[in-house]
Amino acid sequence: LVTMLIGDKKENKKSKETLVLDCFLSTKTGQTWYSRNKFANRQDCEEPDFIFIDANNQTHGLELVQFVRPGGDWQQINRTMQHIVEQVHAYFLKQNRNIGLVVDAINKEHLQTISLVRRYSGITKLEEKPESIKNKIIKAIETEIAANKTFVRTSIDLGSHWLRISASTSFETELCPTFNCERMYFDLRPEHIQNLITKKNALLDRYLHKCDKCSLLVVVDNENNCFSPMTITRPVLNNQYVSKFEKLFLVCIDDDSGKGYKLRTTDS
Repeated sequence: LVTMLIGDKKENKKSKETLVLDCFLSTKTGQTWYSRNKFANRQDCEEPDFIFIDANNQTHGLELVQFVRPGGDWQQINRTMQHIVEQVHAYFLKQNRNIGLVVDAINKEHLQTISLVRRYSGITKLEEKPESIKNKIIKAIETEIAANKTFVRTSIDLGSHWLRISASTSFETELCPTFNCERMYFDLRPEHIQNLITKKNALLDRYLHKCDKCSLLVVVDNENNCFSPMTITRPVLNNQYVSKFEKLFLVCIDDDSGKGYKLRTTDS
């Protein structure tokens, strides 16, 4: 058992904030903001998270706010779906049919978008009971096998998703059944960003007790959500946000690198 002291938690939080800040400052947007203000010094702080001092000794605060994706327990649902696929496999083994089985969950909305890469999507809600889903998969495979097919390629409708079933009956060795749903994409929308800004707007006066000006940096962390990446949509970048901060930025972090954006505001 490792006990983390409060001081350790604060240091850990600040070290993460510093990594995020350095990532933002390495982007073209961050570099432009830094150079135009001719910052000469940087200080760690709380409320706001960082304070920069320019050549005229004016202080510029920067507050960080991270977007946390909402949604149900999709990881548990993924485990449930994997268990269902394993039950289907076991059902056919009892009938002396050793099938190689792969089931992919495909979001219907993503099929409507033009993309060279098919985006598998996690399921946030099971719209049918697991037993019903299992029986549907079994029936779909049995229908194909009855037509003397050795390779099965079919789909079943699961409400918001298609379950694409790929199975082969020609294997002699037992194969591990697989459910593919690892990368659950989440499309950010303007209201997600505005909700964060609105909450921080209410705290701006508190931040301005420590600095002359203050900007806000919205953080989207895909590095620590590699199996559930969040997508920055065009409406997010084109929207005009209600913000009381001097500047409004967004940084999306992927695999130790980041993309920085300057967001529009209603008074810009």
